[in-house]
Amino acid sequence: MEWYIVTKTIKGHQYLYRQKTYRVGSRVRTINQYIGPATGAIPVGRPGPSVTTTAAPVAATKKRSALPRFDEQKGVEAFESIMGDAGMPREERCMRDRQGPVVVTPNRRVDGLCERLGVQFSRKSAGSYYRLDTDTINIPPLRCFGDFENQSAKAAYQSVLFHELVHWTSKRLGRVWPNSLESYAREELVAELGSVMLMKHFAFETGDPRYAATYFQDWLTMAGSRSEVLAYAQREAARAVQWILDHGR
Repeated sequence: MEWYIVTKTIKGHQYLYRQKTYRVGSRVRTINQYIGPATGAIPVGRPGPSVTTTAAPVAATKKRSALPRFDEQKGVEAFESIMGDAGMPREERCMRDRQGPVVVTPNRRVDGLCERLGVQFSRKSAGSYYRLDTDTINIPPLRCFGDFENQSAKAAYQSVLFHELVHWTSKRLGRVWPNSLESYAREELVAELGSVMLMKHFAFETGDPRYAATYFQDWLTMAGSRSEVLAYAQREAARAVQWILDHGR
């Protein structure tokens, strides 16, 4: 019972869905998860359509001192946590229709980091994603993030932001942009592991580690050769994190 990608045409427009079919007794059931319009976005936790790109040159800036390299031990801890026990029900980290009070306080260090990196944000409530065609990150309004039993709104917000920030580095570091289910899965593994690494680097509480573990291991089943993919995810996540830290000084 594996996920696969389907394209549906509705009123002349094409939309991507993640779909899974399974049997319950004599009946066949199908689960559909909406991804988004086929316009070049990769929503958090879901694959997006194919867009071909090449690495963009880093703009020349005045020489700056690089941040200390990412602590390798924290990288090991991040990987071990994400490969630990999974099984946590998968829930969205933000809720489009949430109308409760705002309980998230953005972190000044992270906001400053993003400002120095020159990240362009949008604030649509339709989900979290990085758009390659506009080179922008969408993070829903703060009201969309709430506390769960095993994860705070603040942890959810920061992990989502870091996840999309790692996607954002793909253009800077020349990672192959997804053009198949396997490559979608590999990019998601890099983004999620990179998010956990950044959470540990900034000493943010993450909540129940099974959230990230379930997410990571779900995509791992769709990414190809396990040993090859794990090595790739570790290498590219660490590379993305260090690039973020170096260029966000």
